[in-house]
Amino acid sequence: MLDKRDGISATQKLKEKYDELPPIIGISANAFEGDREKYMKEGLDEYLSKPLNMDEFDRVIASLIRTNI
Repeated sequence: MLDKRDGISATQKLKEKYDELPPIIGISANAFEGDREKYMKEGLDEYLSKPLNMDEFDRVIASLIRTNI
């Protein structure tokens, strides 16, 4: 049975359990000022809001690849 958990609490649980994880990118419709900072402070490695801007998506992926290689 799947655990019913939101993305932030799932991310926090994963980070508690594992020493190494791939970057975790949160994608949400929440797009108010300060949401990105809030979610990254709570454990996400990156955050994008919907609707996705593909240029921003590409930038985030490229940045995470450079940082994690």
